[in-house]
Amino acid sequence: MSHCCCCIRLKPAVVIITLLTMVNSLYNAITGIIAFTNRNESSKYFFHYVPTFALIFGISNVIITLGAIYGLFVVSFANIYRLIRPYVIFFYINVAINFILGIVDIILNITPKSKFIESCEVNHKVDYCNDDYNAELRKSIVTFVLVIIILIYFALVIAAYATHRYEKEERIVEYKENEVVTNP
Repeated sequence: MSHCCCCIRLKPAVVIITLLTMVNSLYNAITGIIAFTNRNESSKYFFHYVPTFALIFGISNVIITLGAIYGLFVVSFANIYRLIRPYVIFFYINVAINFILGIVDIILNITPKSKFIESCEVNHKVDYCNDDYNAELRKSIVTFVLVIIILIYFALVIAAYATHRYEKEERIVEYKENEVVTNP
């Protein structure tokens, strides 16, 4: 695999993926921390039902942001396999963290239905509130599935780039070894 999506070379693709990850995780970190510090009951986010989840969500996204900054530095400046390999491992951990957070988010969206309906009924009819709740739940599930699929693809692209770098470094070593043998 030398290209991502059939047209973008691997290195620029990894840079784009890393930038997208960094921006998204920074936004998520800010959202989670604000939700934790500003426990507003009128908030449409489910975070206000479980502020601990908001804090965990925020902190885990701060860690993901730091990992993405490392990845951007490594891919842009160092570009050495032994430094890219930890970024690949980090990105697989990123997928796992997002998977766990997504599952917990869906569970948290299911459990506070009565609170959601109560807060909604103040301004709307019960049928509207049930429909709104179901729409929010469906949106959470669909978003979760799409995000995980995209993150797995991104992780595979980053791993392919690391493999590409490893093979390139191995070819350079072999060339230098052959050069030393043929020109003593």
